[in-house]
Amino acid sequence: MPGENGKGIRLSCPIARAAAHGRKVYAVENSAYCSAMQTHSRRSEAELMTIVPFYGKTKYIELGKAFCPIYYLNKSEIVMLDTGTGVIEGLPEWLQAQGLRVRAIFCSHLHPDHIANNEPIYRKFGSEIFLSEEDLSYLLENGNPFSEKDIKQWQAGRWTAAAGRRDLPYPVTLLPSQDQTVDLDGTPMRILYTPGHSPCHYCIVTPDDVCYVGDLILSSEILETSKMPYFWRYVPGMRSIYRMRNARYSRYLIAHKGTAAKEEWEDLVDRNIHKELSLYDQLRSLVSDGMDCEELLERFEDLLRISPTVRKREYFRESVRDRIQAMESIGEVEIKEGKLYRIRNGHEKERTAP
Repeated sequence: MPGENGKGIRLSCPIARAAAHGRKVYAVENSAYCSAMQTHSRRSEAELMTIVPFYGKTKYIELGKAFCPIYYLNKSEIVMLDTGTGVIEGLPEWLQAQGLRVRAIFCSHLHPDHIANNEPIYRKFGSEIFLSEEDLSYLLENGNPFSEKDIKQWQAGRWTAAAGRRDLPYPVTLLPSQDQTVDLDGTPMRILYTPGHSPCHYCIVTPDDVCYVGDLILSSEILETSKMPYFWRYVPGMRSIYRMRNARYSRYLIAHKGTAAKEEWEDLVDRNIHKELSLYDQLRSLVSDGMDCEELLERFEDLLRISPTVRKREYFRESVRDRIQAMESIGEVEIKEGKLYRIRNGHEKERTAP
């Protein structure tokens, strides 16, 4: 049973702990789902993992294609910031073998490549899971793989939103869309509201002054090869990245395998900003009078050589539609009866931060 430690079943402990601190919870109505998944056998894929020291009591584990930060509350209890890009067989057992128990999970956002191991970790430890109420509301309505089974289907390319589970297989503590500090057994975890990549993306700061930026920016390695827009919503995304550009934390961890020291941060953020502005300019340059939005979208796909079969194609297309709306809102294009028309005031508008 979840979180059993020889002193009784602790299935409701995350709910009880959250309620005791006045936090809002989303509880699982059918808890039998969690316990029924307990008995299936696992093949361990965690044997080669290591815990990498980073800064103070903040370390990270390489899980799939991601760095997952962990913060040591004490010698045996940790907090995880996201849980990996894919289901790692044997991960909870491996953590237990290191003498560790996952006290809590903080989710930067709810894309499946960041919550992949939430369910098996919850089943093993009864961990309290903190996530955005806004993200959850949007994804429950629009479809998102949350359960271990659905995420495995997503990894294999067989999951569809139409078939997706519209509920969570574990209870969670809901966080509002704002900056905040969560008191976790006397340990302050700072949450920074940085929307754009998702409806309510968070950066999370540990007591060591390490800022985990999730998917706010791309690491240097991925930045060199990435060609798709990174923000789901362009204007809030750019506002968030400009805000964090001026942050001065001691160290930074980036979800998809990146780290940065304080003195490296500004340059890395500037390169991310340049990428997003360049993509925006390329999209704007394709606009011709009388073109409809879908035609512009298809031309942009051709320009960037986006394959029709790419997994994130719909995310890409939605992000491009949002950028077209941004062009209209700042007066660079006009949309009449579904057709685009460029607005010219004697010169092209100089691009600026939103």
